[in-house]
Amino acid sequence: MICPNTLVASITGIAVALSEGHSSDDIALMGAAFSQLGDTLTTISIAKERCEKEEKDKISENCSSKHKK
Repeated sequence: MICPNTLVASITGIAVALSEGHSSDDIALMGAAFSQLGDTLTTISIAKERCEKEEKDKISENCSSKHKK
């Protein structure tokens, strides 16, 4: 696992490198696009977690019902 401080410093360095040579408008567009990317990845992660939990619960439920018979 990466240290949170190292992660933040790395992301800051990447942002500085990406912004070099671009206009303020370009940088704002990149920021909006990366924000959307982050939000979408979070949505996918949460949905995946829920699906995995539902699948696990379904398997547990099936096992429980088989043992009751």
